[in-house]
Amino acid sequence: MCSRYFEGLSADRYAALAEDRKLAMVAAHMDLSRRRGHNSSISRLAPAGELGDGPAIQYVGDDMPQLVEAVLATLARARMEPEFVVHPVLRTVVQPAHSTEDTRVGERAESWIHIGLPAHCSDAQAQVIAD
Repeated sequence: MCSRYFEGLSADRYAALAEDRKLAMVAAHMDLSRRRGHNSSISRLAPAGELGDGPAIQYVGDDMPQLVEAVLATLARARMEPEFVVHPVLRTVVQPAHSTEDTRVGERAESWIHIGLPAHCSDAQAQVIAD
C-alpha cells in the first residue's frame, strides 16, 4: 500500500520522509476512507505534529478530472504553498452500512489527497483552507 500511496512523489521527497511518518499518513488516510462510507467526500485536518511538522489536510472522494488542480488553486488563493502533495487514485471496495467484512457492494475509484503544509502554517490557517 505504501508504494502505491507515494507513487507520484519524487524519489528525493520520498527518501526525506521518515518511515513512521509515511506509515502514519497512510494509516490516517485508510481510516478516513473507511469513515467515508457512502458519502460523496470526506476530509480532515491533522494538526501540526500529528503527520508532520506542519498541519496536513487529507481528503477522500470520487476520482474526477481537475480535482487536484482545484485544490492547488485554493491553496494559491490563500497564498499557501504546500511542502508536498500526494495524490494516489485507488480502487476501494464499498461496504454496505452495518455489514460483515465479506459483504461487498462494489468497487469505486477514490482520489486520496494528502497536502503537507509547512511548519509556519498555523492550524487555524489550515482549517480555513480545509473548509
